[in-house]
Amino acid sequence: MGKHRTKCALHFGVTFGQRHSLWWQLTAREGLEALGRIYRLKSSEIKSRIKQLIDLFELEAFVGHPIRQLSLGQRIRCEVAGCFIHRPKIVFLDEPTIGMDAGAKIKMREYLKRLNREDGVAVLLTSHDLFDVERVCERIMILDKGRLIFHDTFESMRKRFCSQRVLRLNMASPLNNGRLNGVEEIEVMPSEDQWKLKIRFDPIARPVIGLMEELHKRLDIVDFTVEDLPIDEFVAGIYKAQSKGME
Repeated sequence: MGKHRTKCALHFGVTFGQRHSLWWQLTAREGLEALGRIYRLKSSEIKSRIKQLIDLFELEAFVGHPIRQLSLGQRIRCEVAGCFIHRPKIVFLDEPTIGMDAGAKIKMREYLKRLNREDGVAVLLTSHDLFDVERVCERIMILDKGRLIFHDTFESMRKRFCSQRVLRLNMASPLNNGRLNGVEEIEVMPSEDQWKLKIRFDPIARPVIGLMEELHKRLDIVDFTVEDLPIDEFVAGIYKAQSKGME
């Protein structure tokens, strides 16, 4: 690969959330055009590709503005769009949703999944926002002090490290003293609202149907939802277990 470094680079795309690859004094459109020339695209191809990326990433409202005048979220959208200008086979994205509000984050995830699905682009994403990683990627790699400690699918990770789920209840009357005696294999989680209850349980040890039957006898339940444990909670548990194992 070292002998063909330049040729290989033409198949890669890279974006770093805390650094910029577009020129601040240029408009976003001009920056995309410059990237197209750097990657040796023909003028007609550059024009066509920029139009596709503007439509896909919804850049029309600010693509004519200088990069220095854009918000962080707008700039990141332009940066990510730029790394796709030459139709790379592999893209490396570092914090691709940094500085974005909730709606923009959802759209960015949709952009990346669409490019992966329709163009066959492999996406390697690094982020501290584990919700982003879970929504975009099929597999996850966890690093601890530079060492790879896990590499598999999300489903496999949940089965291996955390089979617990969270039951959320809305009640017609508050839970007295925050206690729920007589129901085993569950953990009542703190909640500021006495009319709401969060319970952590293991569906293998305590199937949700049997748990709900038991809770219905003790509580005045209005409605409920069952969720997976948030990914950041059990990933933190993986690091904690790894740290203990090294002591």
